Amino acid sequence: MSVINAEPASRTLWTVSMMYGGGRTTKIEHAVWSDTPDAANQLAIKQWARFDKQWMDNCDNVDGSATKPGEAYQGFACIECGADSLMINVDTVVYHEPNMTGVYTLGTNLLKKVLKSRGIDTSTAGLKGNAAKNALADRLKGYAAPPPKDAPAAAAAASTSTSTSTSTTSTTTTTSTNSTALGSASADNSAGSKRPLEPMSGNEAPNPAKAHKKAAGTCAAEGTTL
Repeated sequence: MSVINAEPASRTLWTVSMMYGGGRTTKIEHAVWSDTPDAANQLAIKQWARFDKQWMDNCDNVDGSATKPGEAYQGFACIECGADSLMINVDTVVYHEPNMTGVYTLGTNLLKKVLKSRGIDTSTAGLKGNAAKNALADRLKGYAAPPPKDAPAAAAAASTSTSTSTSTTSTTTTTSTNSTALGSASADNSAGSKRPLEPMSGNEAPNPAKAHKKAAGTCAAEGTTL
């Protein structure tokens, strides 16, 4: 399990967890400091490379195509020819909202690694077991914060800006190329060329991405239904 400082100044912590068999076993693979879940999402999607695709079915968002910038990733698949199921989630670590990873659910070793990554004291002198773990969780609770309210919007805006810039550059290049070709053809006609002047067509807009369809089915050996 690794702790990654995607944004050294961020106080928002995300976890990448792998849940087998509908919750039978859950393991946190990574913890990521970042205002948005995007860095954690990339790590989550890479986890699927562990499994042979020919033995996977009922795949739902395995490639992350259904997750928008600023949204936390979630993907599912039946693995090992239906012998097991796996859901990979990205969650923010908070303590006051439901359906999120709580600081008191994290293990002692993970808590120490996370606190150490931020230079926070990890000593638990005189404390043992749950008392020591809760003391560490209290420190993380006092430091960690929910994602900034404008972080998802900023991530989406950055993605839109990049797409718009790329589209504008492509259009400008196409227009310039067409203008040059038209000028050349016009010059040929003026010189008495028999080649007729033909209009130049611009590049066709790319086909929109196909809408993501949620997989439906059951992992044979488990009876785990999506």
